[in-house]
Amino acid sequence: MNKVVLYYDSNFEALDFGPGHPMRGDRYPKALAEFRRTGLLEQLEIRSPELIGDDEFIARFQEVPGLLREFQPEVLILQMGVDGSQECVIANLRLTGSSYDYASRKIMELKDELGFKLLALGGGGFVHPMLGLNWGIQISNFCKI
Repeated sequence: MNKVVLYYDSNFEALDFGPGHPMRGDRYPKALAEFRRTGLLEQLEIRSPELIGDDEFIARFQEVPGLLREFQPEVLILQMGVDGSQECVIANLRLTGSSYDYASRKIMELKDELGFKLLALGGGGFVHPMLGLNWGIQISNFCKI
């Protein structure tokens, strides 16, 4: 079986968006305990990219073009959440608009090169006005404004 990567950040344990919301801090420790009990923990690679900022994000994003060229997708479904922004507590990342600008421009260059269709979905952020600003950067790039 291939390894599965699980992103875990202790920050998650402090988050609770209320009854019925899937994002509850108590679920992560319970899930890890169940993985350990069933032996699945040995099959997981757990990562937590602590304090990654723009430079490291952009450096790692350099791998994306090669992956997409190799895969040759017909459709790319992109979750364009901005909860990796430095203002947001949901992820332990420190991204600014520069990362979102770089990634969305690069995706559009690859879309033009490879000819895939793109479905961009909004997602996380939770902090205003950063949410709208970083979504706006991406949307303007997707619309080539």
